Amino acid sequence: CPFFQILLVVFALGVPSARAYNLESHPTVADIAVLANGGFESARTELESELARFYNPGDQKKVSPASAAVFVEWLDLWRWCELLSREASTENAALIQRHIYRRPPNTGLIFVAPGQTPPPDAVAIPLQEASEMASSPEIRVALEKTALPSGITLQGCLLSEIAGKTLAREVMADPAFLRAFFSTCDDRDFFPGVLKNLREIREAHPNKWREYASLAIAIAFVSDSAVPSFWPHHQVPSDLVPKEVASPKVQFGRWVVANESRKLLLDLRRFSPTELKFVVDAFITPAEMTWAQKKIRLRTGNFDQAFSMIRYRDERIKAKKYVWEYGPYTFAAIQKSGGICVDQAYHAALCGKSLGLPTIMFSGQGSNGGHAWFGYMSSASKWELDCGRDSSQNLVTGTGLDPQTWQPVSDHDIQQLAAKFREKPAFLSSMSALAMGEIFEHAGQLNEAQLALQNATQICPENPALWNRL
Repeated sequence: CPFFQILLVVFALGVPSARAYNLESHPTVADIAVLANGGFESARTELESELARFYNPGDQKKVSPASAAVFVEWLDLWRWCELLSREASTENAALIQRHIYRRPPNTGLIFVAPGQTPPPDAVAIPLQEASEMASSPEIRVALEKTALPSGITLQGCLLSEIAGKTLAREVMADPAFLRAFFSTCDDRDFFPGVLKNLREIREAHPNKWREYASLAIAIAFVSDSAVPSFWPHHQVPSDLVPKEVASPKVQFGRWVVANESRKLLLDLRRFSPTELKFVVDAFITPAEMTWAQKKIRLRTGNFDQAFSMIRYRDERIKAKKYVWEYGPYTFAAIQKSGGICVDQAYHAALCGKSLGLPTIMFSGQGSNGGHAWFGYMSSASKWELDCGRDSSQNLVTGTGLDPQTWQPVSDHDIQQLAAKFREKPAFLSSMSALAMGEIFEHAGQLNEAQLALQNATQICPENPALWNRL
């Protein structure tokens, strides 16, 4: 791409650091080179000053969509520089606060593993104490063994060092990648792991990672945390599941090969990272995926039938045999033995992922007790969320797991994802205002910070991040 060739030349030659930025126009090659050559911490500070000088909270409702999109590009540059200028130790402390708590009146520590939620009376560890705990060898080993996947460790350097110079600068010059990346971020993400994963994918697949940018981002975010020990659900012994959690670069390569050999029902390049995370959480062996790709002949229009393909074994319910006890939990075995609703949901959801469909398993309580079903994405932004759901049970809400955070997510949340809520101009403008509130607060301009947050809530009151921040 000529743009990146020019950019590399500018990086190599260097550009004088003093520069006035035009925030009414898209960042230029020279703008990005100045920021990158000055270092990410300096770039963050410089952009904060420019953004604060340019932004007027009271005028944002009058801004045109085109102007707002340009401003988002500048904000994403700031977000990237701010992220890479962080110390990994700060991220380590935040990881501790997500997984280690105290439960009064006892003073002992309790650990909350991935996929679990803290008890209602649990008390979070204060940040200063969490920072001190992060240097404890015992705490570090415990977190690395239980909260983090293989290959990710707690480090003590800048995040820019983890990302590496090549990835950091290439991403900085790619506004589409930055937008997809920051549209995917969640407060529970472990960014040292995310950046390590991205770097590993880029280095292993230099010719494909841009073409499959959304796939790379989805894998990087899903693979920054350990998979819950009870995955895929609580009603099968873990040693019977044909489970495999490959490295991010191996996962990426497998999905690209499957996509380009046309083994999938939909082209992975059509999805956003927030949709693809419901594909790449298929932590099963290649043999299982191959079985599904060869044996399942359903299409996107009738994939709900994958649920009823499994014979329902009512005698197991009558005998209260809710846990699978029929050998390896393979697709073939489930088809042969039959199962109850949770087995039907697992079979349908994981076969769907194997075929490139975003899917999720749901469970809920109804008039006849608990039930499990699944949802899948049948086309761009269209989810079918009631596949196998029993309408006679009056199931009000279905709950699954978000594979990015391993926290509960409802069918209502998935409907919001289908509506592409995060891509709407009002949401983007509200997130811009939220970011400006952070910039103003960091600069000590608390009145401006409050005005920016208030403006954000007026622009898009449906954005939950705003109310959490307030």
